[in-house]
Amino acid sequence: MYVPLFEKVNITPQVRTVSAANFVIQTGAYVGNGNVMSISGLGFAPDLVILKAHSTAGSGGLFKTSSTIDNISLMFSATADSRGTITLDPDGFTVVGTNANTATAYYTWIAFGGSDCSSSGNFCVGTYVGDGTNPRLINTGFQPDLVWVKMTGAYDTTWRSSDMPDNYAQYFSAVAQSTDGSSFTTLSSTGFNVGATNNTASAIYY
Repeated sequence: MYVPLFEKVNITPQVRTVSAANFVIQTGAYVGNGNVMSISGLGFAPDLVILKAHSTAGSGGLFKTSSTIDNISLMFSATADSRGTITLDPDGFTVVGTNANTATAYYTWIAFGGSDCSSSGNFCVGTYVGDGTNPRLINTGFQPDLVWVKMTGAYDTTWRSSDMPDNYAQYFSAVAQSTDGSSFTTLSSTGFNVGATNNTASAIYY
């Protein structure tokens, strides 16, 4: 499974599910070559890519959305943003660097397409700048069942599902859940409400 520098790699999807007109998801895997690798042949331009090495290579799980600026990829853990690690392409994505393409490391990935932040959507990626209010509604256009938010920089990613009580939030890392509404308060019919931690003035959130 060695791939020479800059060679395109066509991945046959392991899973593909279509649950709405524009929503698509595919999964796959690759072995890192330590250089630059392009995963192509998805059949759509992804709006979200999540990947993780099966080993301790890199700094853990990371993700990239079509709404992130300055070519940023984001770590789920409290680790600084990584620039250029994942690049979204018209028919797939490209990986480079130790977090996403360590030589001989085995990576699993998930790609999502069809972001639609309207009342007819069911998958939405976005960004906002904190304004310091608490709580604050972040609009997705529809009522979500799962949301996660990452502040740019070395901060833990928090998430909330529709099964959680009001004011609860969880982390992707080994941190005790939050129950005081500082990360999230509630989900709403058009989005989700964030607390002070997820709405620090002038901070950028994805």
